[in-house]
Amino acid sequence: MWQCKSIFLNLTNFCNVRCKKCISLKVIRKRGELSKEILIKILNLFESHHFCGLIRCGVGENLIYSHLDYLMGQLFDVKKKFRFDILTNGLAFPLDKEFYYTNPSVRWGVTLDGMTQDDIKGLQSGLDVELVKKKLFQIKKRYPTCNMYLNYTLHNNNLNHLIDFIKMGIDLNVNQIFVTPLKVFENHYTEFLSKYIPNLSLSSTISLFSEVKKIANQYCLKLNLPGNTPAPIPCALSGNYSPIIDIDGMVSFCSGRENVKIGNITNSAIDSIWSKVKEKTVIKSQLSNFCKNCLNINNFNKHILSVPSI
Repeated sequence: MWQCKSIFLNLTNFCNVRCKKCISLKVIRKRGELSKEILIKILNLFESHHFCGLIRCGVGENLIYSHLDYLMGQLFDVKKKFRFDILTNGLAFPLDKEFYYTNPSVRWGVTLDGMTQDDIKGLQSGLDVELVKKKLFQIKKRYPTCNMYLNYTLHNNNLNHLIDFIKMGIDLNVNQIFVTPLKVFENHYTEFLSKYIPNLSLSSTISLFSEVKKIANQYCLKLNLPGNTPAPIPCALSGNYSPIIDIDGMVSFCSGRENVKIGNITNSAIDSIWSKVKEKTVIKSQLSNFCKNCLNINNFNKHILSVPSI
C-alpha cells in the first residue's frame, strides 16, 4: 500500500456550497470529518513508511476542515517529504495565512463551474463566483509561488466563457488547467442535469476547443481537454493503485473499488491486508473478476469519466 503512486485521503464530508452535480448526498457517506487523532496517525504512517507518492484530498470542502491549519503546519516541515493535492471551490481561502500558499508540498486544485453567477444559476448555490476569482488573484499577487491548478466544469451554461477561463488561468500564471464536462463527476443522471451536459461532437464545440488549444500552446500552458483523455489502464497493468482513506480511517482498496473496505488505517496489519487483496487483481489473459467491477473502467466505457482517470 505504501508503495502506491497515490493515496486518496478524505478530510471532510462537510461542504459550504450545494451543487446539483454532487453525488455526496445521494450516496451513503458518513457525516463528519477526519479527527485530529487519526490525522496524526496517518501522517506518522506516511512518514514511517517513507511514502513518496501523491496524497489527494477531496470529497468535501477541504478549506473548512477543522484541522487544516494543523495539517498545513505539518506539511511545512521540510523533513517530511509529502506531496499533497488539496481540492477546493476556493470560497473559503484565507488571505492572511502565508503558510498555505508558500508550501512546496502543497498544490491547490480549484474547481469553478462558471465564470459568472449566471453560469451556475440552478446548478450551484452558496458560491460567489466573483469573490472566488478575486481571492485567486489576491493570493497569486501576494504569494506568486503558490502552486495551483484550475478545473472548469464544462456545461451548456458556461461554454461561451471557456476562453475567458483559460485567459484567467494564464493571468494567474497557473501551470495546468483541466476542462472536464459536467458528466465527468457524475454517476447519477436526472432530467434536470441532462440538459446541461454538453455535446462535445458539435462543430461549434470542436472549433472552440481548437481555439482554446492555440491559446494554451501560445502561452505554454498544460491543458487537459475532453476527448483526449486516454482509457484507464487496469491497475494491475499500470501499477497505478490508489487506495482511499475515509474520515473514520477505513481503507478502500482502490478508487475503482471504493465499496471494498479492507480494514482501518490504525490496524498495524493494514499493509499486508492490502497486499493480499492486490493479489486478486493479477491479470493473466483477461481482467480478473475483482477488476471487472472497477468503477473507473466501467464508467469510462459508459462515457462517464471518474476523477482519478483524469
